[in-house]
Amino acid sequence: MAADFIQNCLDGLMIGSSYSLLAIGFTLIFGVMRRLNLSYGPSIMLGAFLGTLVYLEFQAGNFVVALATVFGAIAAGIYVERVCFWAIRQGAAAASMVS
Repeated sequence: MAADFIQNCLDGLMIGSSYSLLAIGFTLIFGVMRRLNLSYGPSIMLGAFLGTLVYLEFQAGNFVVALATVFGAIAAGIYVERVCFWAIRQGAAAASMVS
């Protein structure tokens, strides 16, 4: 019973810290760019999916999975920035409506 309680507390702390990192990322991006980037969450989820895929398919170690997760999220973020936000910064009126 005590072991379950401790495990649930640790799981809650891990999930809560993930949510707080996501919220800090939203705040930082909005504060710097003055644009609401709602694709930030899906970029993180794509990185997490890639990390899970690397772990399940290739039985990779934790370090390799962490690298795949980080680089997957970075690649998704760069893609979204180049497709959506670059055109907005250039002043294209249609781009702000599309993105």
